[in-house]
Amino acid sequence: MRAAPFSTDKRVCRTCSLLQKAYLNLLTQLPEEKISVAAVCRGADINRSTFYQHYDDLADLKDDLLVRFLNEVDVQCRIIKEQPLSSDQVMHLILSMIQEHQVLLRVFVVEHTDTDLWNQLDRRIQDLFWSKLKQGSAYFARLSSDEQQNILLFLTYGFYAIFRRWIMSGCKEEIESLTSTATALTNRCIKAEE
Repeated sequence: MRAAPFSTDKRVCRTCSLLQKAYLNLLTQLPEEKISVAAVCRGADINRSTFYQHYDDLADLKDDLLVRFLNEVDVQCRIIKEQPLSSDQVMHLILSMIQEHQVLLRVFVVEHTDTDLWNQLDRRIQDLFWSKLKQGSAYFARLSSDEQQNILLFLTYGFYAIFRRWIMSGCKEEIESLTSTATALTNRCIKAEE
């Protein structure tokens, strides 16, 4: 990668952002192998020489896009873990992040599963859920390791099903409504056993 991955130069950040948005937009219309540097540059209204000042090729652009996204996920997860947040607040923050990145998630996770990205997201989400469950439920803390793991998997993959449906609908349902539903389901799962 030619550009500093997380440059503070506003021009570099703007250029990379424009290129990434154009790339994502094209991915919603074409298979990845049909996308060219020229098409991305046209979509970003940037010339090819500028593209090559920042990226070696489209794979480099994609890698930068995904690294930036995962770094943002890490920051949000850290904030959520460190704060004494209610289940509603946690779910709202997660869903807000999903909504903000819905195109990226739809393209790389829902429609064309990028296994590496999926595995990295899965690990982060499970770690976040694990952390919040251990903080917020005395019942959960009393369970055996296997029982805890089963609840974690049940909740995580249930959340993924809701998130997938929401992404495919274009995130039309209001975050507050979905937050309420997801939180109620999570709480019922935990409290049903208490």
